[in-house]
Amino acid sequence: MAWIANCIVEYMITRNSVSTLACIAAFLAMTLFPPATHAECVRWTPPKKAPNAAPEFDGPGAFGVLHNTVTLDCLSYAGSIEKNGVEHVLIRDETGTVHQLRLGSYMGENNGVIMKIDAAAIHIKQLVRRNGRAEEIDVKFAKRTK
Repeated sequence: MAWIANCIVEYMITRNSVSTLACIAAFLAMTLFPPATHAECVRWTPPKKAPNAAPEFDGPGAFGVLHNTVTLDCLSYAGSIEKNGVEHVLIRDETGTVHQLRLGSYMGENNGVIMKIDAAAIHIKQLVRRNGRAEEIDVKFAKRTK
């Protein structure tokens, strides 16, 4: 709303309809086509527990170091290795630690599970809530080294 107010004030001061139209056009452009937001690396930090508190068995990190503890934007592909005929991907987190993951490993947010590894990407199934319902989505995590 501040944009429209600025446009009106500009017109009242300058009485220049061309600059006022340009102001309104800029407002509409910003409203209809907002600038792309950059993804952000977010790491989950566990809350402090009482010394006698029972351990959590199903919260973030319960099924691996990268299970719901970081967003995919914190991670980068570092390479692949093969162990006993099974491909393992090497994933570097934002601290520089490299993790070995394979099919079925948890990776990233939304209970992400690695479902497929191919030459170009790591395919991750995530469970998200949309319109009050749980829905599975597939996410491709590019195999590009930085």
